[in-house]
Amino acid sequence: MHRWQGLVVIAAGSGLAIGLAWGGLQRDEAPDTRSRRASGSGESRVPDALDPLRDEIAALDVALATEREARRDLELEVGQLRQEFAALERFPIDEPEPATGKESGAPDPPAALFQAAKLQDAGVSEDAVQQLRERHDRGVLDELYLQDQAAREGWLHSARYRRELQGLRTELREELGEGDYDRLLYAVGRKNRVITVSVLHASPAMEAGILAGDVIYSYDGRRIFDLRTLKLATSQGQLGFTVSVGVVRGDQHLRFFLPRGPLGITMRPATRPPDRR
Repeated sequence: MHRWQGLVVIAAGSGLAIGLAWGGLQRDEAPDTRSRRASGSGESRVPDALDPLRDEIAALDVALATEREARRDLELEVGQLRQEFAALERFPIDEPEPATGKESGAPDPPAALFQAAKLQDAGVSEDAVQQLRERHDRGVLDELYLQDQAAREGWLHSARYRRELQGLRTELREELGEGDYDRLLYAVGRKNRVITVSVLHASPAMEAGILAGDVIYSYDGRRIFDLRTLKLATSQGQLGFTVSVGVVRGDQHLRFFLPRGPLGITMRPATRPPDRR
């Protein structure tokens, strides 16, 4: 009996050859078939070359989710700042008045420099000045500690730092009360009054009787020490609702009633001695 290993048929004239493998000829197996055989026989799995790429994709997915969350927080903060900016734009503001001759052009002292002599000249007792100075120093230290903590932990220029700083200053104002807070601003050389520069024709302020040179002392029962506080106050609450506006004109304390909203005045900040009353 002959053992054929193969059969070759040659087509004459065409040069075409067809090979048929019999007997000992084995076909190539697919890679997945070999791997299944290996796993079925108890052999360990060969590491996949794509595993590092899968790990990198998973890490990028986590980073992308974190970035999206941070972006949402930033969008919320930007939205709040835009609302505040829109409120601040509702009034035109004049530039602060230039330094007068009696100051010899000297700049304002640093906010942390408490000038006790200014308060004594304004008629504040020595004991009251000392107590106010001690509270001022504690407030400055609190702000320094907050700044140091924020710098060490990496949130010095964040919305959190601004909120906590504002919280310290609000706490200081509430603890002191309006009178002592006014004295503190004056002692450290900060602006503590809002002066009316001009009154727009047919504006609520003109119809109520407010004049250029008037000091806006209070709005809706709240003392006014700076431009920002007044601008925010007029944009809060129900538009058109009647509120009281306290004004100082010379030695007189006057009260006017206006609809809540734009007053129709131009203003500038100023420094004035605290009230003696």
